[in-house]
Amino acid sequence: MTRIIKVKVGKEGKLFIHYQKETDKGWDDYTMDSSESPSPSLYDAMNNLRQSVIELCEFADSDLEKILIRGVTFSWANDVMGATITAQRKLAKSNMNLNINTPHKVSEFYSGGDVGDNKQLLSTATIDILNDIQNEVEKYINGERAQMGLFAATA
Repeated sequence: MTRIIKVKVGKEGKLFIHYQKETDKGWDDYTMDSSESPSPSLYDAMNNLRQSVIELCEFADSDLEKILIRGVTFSWANDVMGATITAQRKLAKSNMNLNINTPHKVSEFYSGGDVGDNKQLLSTATIDILNDIQNEVEKYINGERAQMGLFAATA
């Protein structure tokens, strides 16, 4: 079993991944820092988090196009997934973007029941997107990358 801990998209699409693999002695940690492009579906899944950032940070819906997703940090406790999304918001009166970390929220209550404040929970839509991202990152870890053209364009 693989658990994704962090995925971050850096400058020019460079990908940083921190993940764990389960062994018979516990969890082993691994990191990847690669400039190899992932499949476009990973970028699509990351971009799908923009609406989640709008909701989690209580921004106006009109800000959607101003949001840039930079990464996700996952947490795991009692097999319950938690997440914090890292993003940037373009600003009209600045040449720098606003850096954003969403509040940390979980997919379900740690107790496994219905006891707790629903404000602690991720939405079902966000959970689905985060699961998509984990699946895409696992494919990347296993060698699935963006397809390159068979023939280079000639000038």
